Amino acid sequence: MKRKTVMGILFILAGIVIFTVRINEFNFSTLLHRYWPAVIILIGILILFSGEGKGIKMSHDDIQSDDYIDYMNIFSSLTTLNESSKFKGGAVTTVFGAAEIDLRPATIDPERCELSLTAMFGGVEIRLPENCNVIISGIPIFGGWENKKLPTKDPSLPVVRIKCFVAFGGIEIS
Repeated sequence: MKRKTVMGILFILAGIVIFTVRINEFNFSTLLHRYWPAVIILIGILILFSGEGKGIKMSHDDIQSDDYIDYMNIFSSLTTLNESSKFKGGAVTTVFGAAEIDLRPATIDPERCELSLTAMFGGVEIRLPENCNVIISGIPIFGGWENKKLPTKDPSLPVVRIKCFVAFGGIEIS
């Protein structure tokens, strides 16, 4: 299953549980007490039968050449290197996790490159190539971002626009 599908199902189930608890349809503690071993068994089955590239991945360590990236980590970590010849941007989301994205070997698309970075109770580290400029904007809530990338004086270099949302976490750009 795709990450978006899994996340959608999880949010739907969480919403149903919260809604039914709110209207006193059942006692959540009794349900949890009776069926928590079934949840553990299902997680074990997912881990056993999810092959490479399928199912839920707990970590992601590899070399990519995608022009767009789309990563979501929940209680996990991600380390990747991107060697795209025309990197255009993408999105990275971490919730109680960490992501390290190395774009130094990539070539930034001179027309448009936008990254959307979200760190909630976790962190994102992006390493950009030296031959680009960076524009950062966003919303920090009990967290923040740090731009360690040295500014360039050449306005003809490609620009990477980064939009950050940080809640109880951090984003580092270097």
